[in-house]
Amino acid sequence: MRVANSRHLDSFTLVELPVASKCQRAAFTLVELLVVIAIIGILVALLLPAVQAAREAARRTQCSNNIKQIVLALHNYHDTNRSFPFGQYQFFQQNPDTTRGCWMHSLMPFLEQSAYHDRMNFSSVYHYEFYKQTEIKEYAPKVLMCPTDPESLPKIHDVTPGGHKEGFHGNYVLCASGRQTFANSGLNLDGVFYARSGTRMKEISDGLSNTLAASELLLVTGPDRRGRYHNSYDGNTLFTSLNPPNTSIGDCNDHFCSGCHHTPPHAPCATSGTILSSVQHARSLHDGGVYVGNCDGHVRFVSNSIDLTTWNNLGTRNDGQVSGDY
Repeated sequence: MRVANSRHLDSFTLVELPVASKCQRAAFTLVELLVVIAIIGILVALLLPAVQAAREAARRTQCSNNIKQIVLALHNYHDTNRSFPFGQYQFFQQNPDTTRGCWMHSLMPFLEQSAYHDRMNFSSVYHYEFYKQTEIKEYAPKVLMCPTDPESLPKIHDVTPGGHKEGFHGNYVLCASGRQTFANSGLNLDGVFYARSGTRMKEISDGLSNTLAASELLLVTGPDRRGRYHNSYDGNTLFTSLNPPNTSIGDCNDHFCSGCHHTPPHAPCATSGTILSSVQHARSLHDGGVYVGNCDGHVRFVSNSIDLTTWNNLGTRNDGQVSGDY
């Protein structure tokens, strides 16, 4: 190969080849950007239900634990007093000046709430002696609140049509009956907890593991007395297994709702009825059913589709019927 003489180099014309500019930057096209956004959207759509499911699982666990604490407190109360506490102290037709507390007040020392219990003024049987204490009636123990119910904020400031402050409402109620409504707000019912009940374990002949003690209740914002622990005398802190969990049949009581007609997902109610037709059912916003605590202390989830006869039998203490599988 010949090499050109250097003196002839000036006769050559140098041609500059195109090269990539160091200042040029790579970027997404509009189509690529839209694809990335779509992928992110799909991932969020896939992950969000999983996050929500995880949160609800945590809430369900907390709710189950709350009921567990309540049934254990019932056992500790029984060990101390040789009977379970009254479902409520007063029934509807009794003198209105009689104490209107309920099982909640009796259990406070056994739910690590002794300081709260000791501040209640029980020096008079007249219920307003402690009900009118703002720091008492507006205190909201978390053990009595289901985290799945959005109405349990807690519910403490609602006022009755008569202008009386309601105080704290909670999500947990005790079983008064398996097949009955709250006639006279619960005297001599077939469950464990009713007005002046004081049931002893030996009186639960159907078996502690086959008898309901506690379950859940949905709250409703407004002048609705379901779940009202203070000034409790018309069955607001009790429930019956007359109808299945989360039944579409509305709760009904002379003082539960003031002409309201709540529908699911809120707790449905009928028009204000008479005390002879008062009824309150187990309800929750957990998908498919409610948590219950039995008298032997164990907690389990009961489906809305439970056999009605089985559910009825679970609510009674001594009917001699076999509860069946649930």
